[in-house]
Order: sequence, then C-alpha cells, then structure tokens
Amino acid sequence: MLNISEELKNVNMSDLNKILYDSEYEIYTVESTNNHNERIEQLRKIIRTDHMDENERKTIYEICERYNSIFHMEGDILTFTNAGTHVIRLKQDQPPIYRRPYRLPHAQQDEINAQIKKLEDNDIIESSRSPWNSPLLLVRKKIDNSGKQKFRIVVDFRALNEVTINEFHPLPNITEILDQLGQCQLFSVLHLSSGFYQIKLEKESRELTAFSTNQGHWHFKRMIQGMKTSPGTFQRVMNSALAGLIGIKCLVYLDDIIVYGKNLYDHNEKLIEVFERLQTNNLKLQPDKCEFLKRECVYLGHVISENGIKPDEKKVKSVLEFPKPKTVKDIKSFLGLSGYYRKFIDSYSAIAKPLTNLLKKDIKFVWSEECQKSFDKLKAALCSKPILKYPDFTKPFILTTDASNKALGAILSQGEIGQDLPISYASRTLNKSENNYSTTELECLAIIFGVKQFRPYLYGRKFIILSDHRPLTWLFNLKNPLSKLARWRIQLEEYDYEIRYKPGVQNSNVDALSRMYSVHEIKNESYEEFLEKMKTQLITNNNIKETIGTLLEAPIEYHIVSEIAKQYNLTSGINYEIKQKFGIKTFLPVSKVIGDTPYVIQNNRYIIFLVTKNRDRQRSTYENIYIALVNLKQLCEENKLNKIAMNKLGFNDDLEWDKIRSMLRYIFRNTKIEIIVCTSIEYSEEEKAIILKQFHDSKLGGHLGVNKTVKRIQKQFRWKGMKNDVKKYIKNCTSCQVNKISNRHVKQPMAITSTSSKPFEKIFLDIVGPLPTTLSSNNYILTMQDDLSKYTLGVPIPNHQANTVAEAFVIHFVCVHGIPGTILTDQGTDFLSKTFTEVCKLLKINKINTSPFRPQTNGGLERSHRTLAEYLRHYVDKNLNNWDHLLPYAFFVYNSTVHTSTNYQPYALVYGRTLEIPIKLKSEPEPQYNYDDYLYDLKQSMQVSHKLAREKLIENKVKSKERYDKKENPVDIHVKDLVLLKDNTHRNKLNSLWLGPYEVIEIIGDENIVIQRGRRGITVHKNNVKRYHNDKINE
Repeated sequence: MLNISEELKNVNMSDLNKILYDSEYEIYTVESTNNHNERIEQLRKIIRTDHMDENERKTIYEICERYNSIFHMEGDILTFTNAGTHVIRLKQDQPPIYRRPYRLPHAQQDEINAQIKKLEDNDIIESSRSPWNSPLLLVRKKIDNSGKQKFRIVVDFRALNEVTINEFHPLPNITEILDQLGQCQLFSVLHLSSGFYQIKLEKESRELTAFSTNQGHWHFKRMIQGMKTSPGTFQRVMNSALAGLIGIKCLVYLDDIIVYGKNLYDHNEKLIEVFERLQTNNLKLQPDKCEFLKRECVYLGHVISENGIKPDEKKVKSVLEFPKPKTVKDIKSFLGLSGYYRKFIDSYSAIAKPLTNLLKKDIKFVWSEECQKSFDKLKAALCSKPILKYPDFTKPFILTTDASNKALGAILSQGEIGQDLPISYASRTLNKSENNYSTTELECLAIIFGVKQFRPYLYGRKFIILSDHRPLTWLFNLKNPLSKLARWRIQLEEYDYEIRYKPGVQNSNVDALSRMYSVHEIKNESYEEFLEKMKTQLITNNNIKETIGTLLEAPIEYHIVSEIAKQYNLTSGINYEIKQKFGIKTFLPVSKVIGDTPYVIQNNRYIIFLVTKNRDRQRSTYENIYIALVNLKQLCEENKLNKIAMNKLGFNDDLEWDKIRSMLRYIFRNTKIEIIVCTSIEYSEEEKAIILKQFHDSKLGGHLGVNKTVKRIQKQFRWKGMKNDVKKYIKNCTSCQVNKISNRHVKQPMAITSTSSKPFEKIFLDIVGPLPTTLSSNNYILTMQDDLSKYTLGVPIPNHQANTVAEAFVIHFVCVHGIPGTILTDQGTDFLSKTFTEVCKLLKINKINTSPFRPQTNGGLERSHRTLAEYLRHYVDKNLNNWDHLLPYAFFVYNSTVHTSTNYQPYALVYGRTLEIPIKLKSEPEPQYNYDDYLYDLKQSMQVSHKLAREKLIENKVKSKERYDKKENPVDIHVKDLVLLKDNTHRNKLNSLWLGPYEVIEIIGDENIVIQRGRRGITVHKNNVKRYHNDKINE
C-alpha cells in the first residue's frame, strides 16, 4: 500500500485484514516525501530521453512519475502478478526424482550463498522438505561496466522436464499484427523485470523445483526459467493481463511490449492504458531496458518506423559484407552458399559462370569485372525475394549452424529441409579465448550463438537445429556439470528443440558464413611470394645480430621469444613451459596466453611463445616458421616491443639456419626492431657423449625418455642434431632396453595351422588348476579336445605328475576313442616328462609342443576352459568341493551345443547323430533303420559333415588371421642377431622386464626362433623377443 500524498491517511483495519486475507502482497509505507522524491529522481536518470524534444520529454516524465510503482527499482522487493499462476503437471503415477547435487568448486560457494540469500529475501525461494532434487550450477554472465564478473544461478531441470506434460498456449500471429503498424509514427518498447519471477508458482508444484546447496534444501515459489512449460504460461499471463489491448494499442511477445501511436497524443493515451493494466495486474517493468517515443525500433527482425515495415538489415549483413574472394577456396565457399539456393535463382548457372570458370585447373585466378558483377548479383539475390522470406509464425523454424576455426555461422529458415528458404543470416568471428576451443565446443557455441541471435523467433516454439557435427546429437546425455558443453546444454533447457545431423556436403550454405572471415584476414606476403623474391633479391638487416650464449643471458631489456607446439596453447601448458625453460613460477590469466602468438608478462618483460608446429613430436617446417614470424612481427608492432631475443629457430628439427635467417631479415626489414639470436657452442663427439651419459645414465639422469632428456639438456647445452643424438643414445642403452616397458609391441603375422580332415587326427591336451580340493581329493582337470570336431573331454585328477596325466589320458581317451594321430601340448613339465614321452612313443603318437608363453597356439582349448569355468561357477556348492562331479554335465552341455567354428555339435561330428536334452515332451519320431541302411546313411552323413566342418574351420582361421594381422608389427630377425627375451615369470616388480641379450641360432618357420641360453638352445615365439641395440655413439 503506497501513500504518495503529503498528509497522513487512516486505514480501516477491516480493509487491511481483507488485503492480507486475499493476497500475499507485502505492505510498504512511505513516511516522508523524501523517499518518493529520491525514487522519482532516480527514475528520471534511468529513462533515456536524449532523442526527445522538450514537450515529449515532459509528457513521458509525467506519465512515468504517475505510474512509478510499476517500475522495479534497485532495492525494491520483486512482487508477483495476480494475472495468473504456473502449474507443473506430471505424467501419471510419477514418483519423486532425486538427482545428486553437482560437486561445485569451493570458490563458488560464497557467490551461491549470496544469491540464495537474495532470492530468499525477495520471497522467490523458501526452505523445503521436498523429496525431489535437481542439481544447481553457477553460470558466468557478461562482465558489468565496472569490470566485475557477474554470475547467475541455474538449476538443471532436465529430469523434471522429461516427466512434465507439455502445455501449449498459442503465441500471437506476428505477421498479421505487424500490418497494423504501417501508419504509426511513435513507438515505446517496454521490458518486464525478471518476468518469470513475477509469476507465482502454485503450492502443489513448488516441491517439484527443489534444489540443494551447502546451506540447505530449497524450492521455488515463483516460475523459473529452464522449465519447458514456462514460456507458454508466461504468454498466457501476458495475454490475460493485456486482454483487449493487444493488436489495438500494443503488441506483446513474451516479456516485450510495444506501444504504438499515430501521434504523441495517440501514443500517450495508449501508453497510459497499458500502464494502468500493468498496475492493476501488479506487473513490474525494468526501466533501464525500456525505450520511449522511438521513431524507429527493431522488432522480430523487422524495422518498424513511420515509413512502414522493412526487414532488419542485420538479417542480411553477413551476406552483404561477404568479402571479395581472393583464392579458389574462397570461391568454392561462396558458391556453396549461393548454390544451396540455386533452385530459387533464375539462370543461376549463367550468372555464376565467371566464378565457376575460376575453379578450372588450367585457368589462372584473375578477378575480373565480370567476376565482380557475378559476385554482386548473387549476393543481391540471396538478400531479396524469392529467397529471403518473411517468417511464418504458424510453421516451425529451422536453425542451421556451423563453426570454423575463425568464425561462427547461423541461418534461420523455414520449409522442408534441403529446400528451406532463409529468413535471416548471422555470423561473427571468434574471440581470443574461443580460438582455443575444441571442434565440438565450437560447434556447440555456434548453436548457442544462433539461438541467442534468433531468440524472438525461437523462444516458446518447437524448432529444429541442423548441425554437420554428429557428436552434438548426444548433447542430451552429458553428465559432467563443469564442462562448457554441459553448461551450454542447460542454457538451452528453456527452448523446445530437436538436434539433427546434416552431413557437411549438404551444409554448404551456413558453412560459407562460418568461413568468410578467413578471407578478411590481412596477411603479409605469402611464403610462396617470399621464396620468389629470394631468387632475385638479397635482403640485409643490420638490426639482427647473432651472439654465443643462452636466452637467459640476454640483456634484461630484451623480450624473450621461444618456440612452442600448439598443444601447449593453454594456460597450464604455458605455465609448465615457462617453468621448464626459464625456471619462473607463474599463474597467468587465460586471455594473455591464447591466440596465434601466446605470451605472458613477467616484471614488464614479455615471454613470447612462437607456435611453429601443432604437436611437440612433430617437425617444424619452413612455412610454419615463416607464418609464426609474421605473427611475431604483428605482436611486436601492436605492443611496441623494439628488442627481442631468440634461439636459432628450427634448431631441433635440423632446419637450415641460413634459410630462417633470410626470413627474419625479410619480415623485419622495414622495422626498427632489434633482434638478438643466441647461438650455441660447438661440442666434440666425445663431449656430447659425456653430456649424454651424465644426463641419462647417472642416478641424477634417471634413464628418462627422449623428450624429457632433451628438455633437461637444453637448459644448459645446445647443438645441432641434439634430439637425434639423444634418440640414438637411449635406443642403444642396455639398461633401458631390459628395464622399460616397450610401447612398440612385436606382433608377428598369424600363421594358419593345419586343419584335420577327420576326428581325432589331431588332439590338444592341457591342465586346468590347481582348483579347490574336492571330497575325492581332486585338484586338477586334464582337458582333451579334438581339432576337427572340437569334441572335448575333462578328467578330474589329484595332481599333475607325469604318471597321473599319462594314465588318465590312456584310460579316458585311448581306451574309449582310440589312438590319436598327433598330440599338441604346452611345454609344461608334465607333458615334457620322460613318462609321457615314452607313452606317446609306445602308442606311435606324433607329439608336438607349443612355444613357451604362447597360449594362442592352443587357443581353441583355452577358450573352452573359460566356458567350463563359467558353468562350474553356476552350479558348484558353497564349499567349492563338488566340481569334479559336475564335469560330465559340463562337457555334455559343451559337446551338445553347436560350435561357432564348425556350425555343428562336436558330438554329432564324432558319433554321427545329435545329442538331445532329456525332456518329457512329444517330438517327431525317429525313422526306423535296418543295419545296412543305417551304416550307409551314417557314412554319407559323416563324410559331408566332416567336409563342411573342415571348410568352416579353415574359413574362420582365415578371417581370424585377417583381423589379427591388421595390427601386425613384425620383427625382422636373422641368425646371429642379438635379442632380448621378455621375462614372463613376473618374479617381482623390481626385476628386469627383459632377459639377455641372447644370440639367435636358428629360425623355425615364420613364428619361432631358437636362442642360445647357456649351454642349450630354447625355442621361443618372436612375439616374446625384441632386437637388442648396442651401437652406441662414442662412449
């Protein structure tokens, strides 16, 4: 209740009780005219009236002073409207959803708590006991005029939105209303203050908005951005508050109101009616965002003035300012934009012909008058009908976005995808910090840019986002709240959209907008032009001097220049590089270190990082160094740096200094910049060997890798080819070879083994265990598998001594299935023993062994062990002592299951019939045979099945070899070579990883070799060895 008169007023208590009962408004009093006068004076300062004459200014001041209560001023408590409330309706039987709060940096807690207190003081939130919870974030806003970083609280309502029922409230038909404004001369644009917070949230919906901070659990009492049904409710409330005025005296679109009039009297009458309605419905305006008595205003992409309605020039600015192409690449980019709409441009091919001719290989690039006319004509066509169209607010919008490493582009359009026509174009260049974004971050930033640019068209409506970056289609699933992508995703939460992938070749229209700024760039002469001039010119520059010493010895007035890879183009990387190279600890603001030539300032001395390659392990090129020096010159001129010191560039990449010296002289030829080039001392081979040994072999050297060793040496010494010398030295270091894990794993091509043509021609044997002791005292399993059929047996045995294994093999295999032709085993002592060998010799069985530590040779049987273990885990008792009784059942299952390698049951390939699971259900009766017919059919069936199974096995082996060999990395080893043997015994962590060196005395096939180990030769697989290097430089 506001008393603006100069005398005291009596208030009837019954009226006061009625107000308190009917509403939740706070009651304010003004005890003196001082507060009122201060408010009016403050309001006058905020309202912009510079464009008005004296009479206009007077009338606006009078109206605003009369209705000053509808303006939300600093210090006012934000009240809520009585024109409507917001309700969140959930899908049926929806239980509460509790999302864990995000872990936020401790440094943000004070800001969060301050904003929570402000929201609570303004009666926007209150303490809650809700079982619901949505996580909270703090998002950066623009820096204010005082240079202070601003933040706002954002609640991630994604989970709530997924279970909220959509509510649609029709938004106004802008096209029809705009037609009524043609005769008007004066316009006022009004903007609500925190419009969403002015709408009360119904009590039953409040607990759904709950969130948590470190000081408690809260929920909202007002409608909040981020809930998908908020825009519709907001438009409904505004339509209700201004019912009868919309389309006659004002135009409303969400939180923007336009009042229009044919003259000053007409406008002011309408403005008073709108103010009356806002006061009646308790809606507050933000005065610094209101504009009064404008003769021209921009609304929904249209410029409205006394001269009528016309499209906003900003809609086509990006196309009109498209720079004249300078290269074939620029021509392709522009034709990608215009060609996308070629169906709607009459005689497009004829108009574009001068430009398309420049794309031919045998045509020299010359920009003629015909090219300029073609270029201008196509730009004009893109900015006028029938291509550029008015928006139809009854149809969905399409937002197409793209990003390059220079700029962002966005096009708002309508129509069927692929035939959509533009409503507006937009583009902008990247700022310094954005230059370092990843591709996915840039593509997401382009969406954020496009949505903000075209917000009046998109807010409160369903629309489609088209992007040629497929990862953005999973933006909904981001979890990490601290990533830029997740925060941007939450910013989009208040919009109703769908992201679709559009291949780059179909995205040529917006692609051109994102790349147009590369044409704008002002460059010095290109590298090619420099090379041409060097053929005929001799450039001298007395400002460049070479001196022996290091950068740290350069005079203090010289700024330091150091080479760097682009991967270090981040704050942490730059800080690390400074500490490594110069011993300086620093914490740097990001804005100072990001760009083409990053730099930092220490005690008024610039430390400049010259980006000459993308990654540290890459080699610089002459062209990269030329471009980096051009950027360095520009940086020096911009910052008035007249003295710089650098090492010889390209030194570690073995580039010729004479060529780089010519670049320096040429690029800096017309400047007064003094350059000192620090050159290194020449060292003999003996001196290099001493340095390398000290920095690598000694206890203080630590046997580090190539890059780390080079960086440590460079702090004190430099010489040409240092990196190659370090690489060679470490490659031949015996200690490194035997004690370090090798990143280059040897992998020989897979050899295809022979395949049996009948069962039990070749079988595989192996031992599984030790396992828990059973009641029958068994600890191991002897497993036997047939090569062709994959028929597998398992025999429980108490130990794996040679006589036990041999006896189990004879009783359970030979006595049942006969004598196999060949047995393949690993090199376990049980199979290599004299007993087992004698049994094989007695039975005339060919016995062969796999390579040590090479289980892949016996791969089929090894895989069956995994299947066996899985089966036993399902059925073994809790004491784990009955597994031996389960073996017959396990192998029944294995042998009765179709094997993937043969497409047959193993049992069927051995016995000629399938095994069936016993089950009491009716099935088809078996045919009746006599003996002769049965034997004939069995023979025929087994011959066919064996043939097909063998073919399938061979086919699978070939496929396995193809897959395996894709990542082959073979080692070329010959007799008398020295090799190291991988120690697979894993004795303890401090033992050497490789043994040797050993001499190769024999090569066995493509996979195995024999090495001399002591007095005897042992067979090993090539994958378990690596070549030993011992040709060190001078020691």
